[in-house]
Amino acid sequence: MLAASQVSVHRGARLLLDSVSLSITPGEVHAVLGPNGAGKSTLLSVLAGDLKPDSGHVTLDDRELAAWSLGSLARRRAVLLQQESLRFGFTAAEVVSLGRLPWGDTHHNTQRRIVDESLAAAGVLELAGQRYPTLSGGERARVQFARVLAQLAGDGDTTAEARYLLLDEPTASLDLAHQYQCLRQMRRFAAAGGGVLAVLHDPNQAMAYADRVTLLRNGRLIATGKPAEVLTPRQLSDLYGIELGVHRSEDGHSLIAPLHR
Repeated sequence: MLAASQVSVHRGARLLLDSVSLSITPGEVHAVLGPNGAGKSTLLSVLAGDLKPDSGHVTLDDRELAAWSLGSLARRRAVLLQQESLRFGFTAAEVVSLGRLPWGDTHHNTQRRIVDESLAAAGVLELAGQRYPTLSGGERARVQFARVLAQLAGDGDTTAEARYLLLDEPTASLDLAHQYQCLRQMRRFAAAGGGVLAVLHDPNQAMAYADRVTLLRNGRLIATGKPAEVLTPRQLSDLYGIELGVHRSEDGHSLIAPLHR
């Protein structure tokens, strides 16, 4: 399990996270929602080990993140950020291959197979030979998603310890079809025994694809639990400051939408 316990982060007089506790469990997709400036990306950075909290601690398998070597940590968790700045003339396949660096001693044929499988899972196998800077924003986002999938594919050992995907708005720059392809891959990763933390903006995606949802506002944890328990009209309306309703169809599907007067 990857877990944060009572973590707080300050930036000058501003409190970005206020005693937040959260866990990512193998086999589950955990979605984090909240308005802009809620602390979602900060929380993801703390869980990744990229940002040290001012108080509280983060553990992986009950061991402080600081006790893990960088190589070992890179083999257990991968991070997909909102922004990327890679502009070298690598091909898409070469960018995905960067995710394989923590597994440098893996056989070349295995490495190549994992890169190809990750490109296919992200829907960009046909772009493998294209130069990364020439791709559209959505295509680059999908290549980066393939990179983190490749990073956590291991070395062919299916009995390896649980691994964790940390995704910051992974669907933000994708068209509708590729949004749902990404969400389905998150579910497949969890079904294979991994843990997923995904910062999302669309509560409908969280309702449909997450096992657990956490709501953040002003750096504070507002609620956490199963989607149907957390994504209620009252809590969502309070969170976003607009009146929202949850409409349920006869077949049990839910749609979260503004209430128009």
